[in-house]
Amino acid sequence: MPNKPSTHAFRTITALMSLSILAVSAPAQADDGNDQSYTTIEYANVIDSRSNNFGSAIPAERRTTNTRRAHRYGPFYIIDEKTVGLDNVIDSMSPNRFRAMMAAWPNVDTIKIVECPGTVDDEANLVLARMIRSAGMRTVVPSNGSARSGGVELFLAGAEHRAEPGAELGVHSWIDENGRQAKDYPRNDPVHQEYIRYYIDMGFSPDKAREFYAFTNAVAPHDGIHFMTRQELAHFNIAN
Repeated sequence: MPNKPSTHAFRTITALMSLSILAVSAPAQADDGNDQSYTTIEYANVIDSRSNNFGSAIPAERRTTNTRRAHRYGPFYIIDEKTVGLDNVIDSMSPNRFRAMMAAWPNVDTIKIVECPGTVDDEANLVLARMIRSAGMRTVVPSNGSARSGGVELFLAGAEHRAEPGAELGVHSWIDENGRQAKDYPRNDPVHQEYIRYYIDMGFSPDKAREFYAFTNAVAPHDGIHFMTRQELAHFNIAN
């Protein structure tokens, strides 16, 4: 994602090795309700929503269930003709899954982010985010929902975005494939510009975009998480 040679930033909820991938597949088209090949990801170590400690499991109400597979497109599942849910990690196939979903369900206009721990492919995550904005979709994190790490970028992609009281928006620093975080690069390094440009494109002023980018990288290291307060959400005008 960042435009430095051999450098790739990850905004995942934990280091990549903390993911335990139980089943893997990758057809670009929609998943059939009887097809169990969709990548199901369980989290061996995720950050507890109430602390910075490892070890808690994703709450039951946020887990993928078989009943949600009937109209499943990667991390997305159809709730009704207007609403799609999101309850998994974003990966390299997610933009194609989203495209297939929109072709099949053209009236969908709202994404309910129930559980998004982040992404294992930041380039794909930002591509998907721009697709969401281009489609003019709304994004909502419900009161029992959680958007963390790269999931926050997806939340911001909504032409209208709303975090209900009790919703979790968690941020932390990105990390590259060499283990370096944002703080390890000079402030004027071009590696930072892709995120700042993204925030500007999502409606932040240039100064606010730089402030928010600095905030996400300062409040928690990559192996930690900071859940934004209502005051912080209001400060950055992202709690509509």
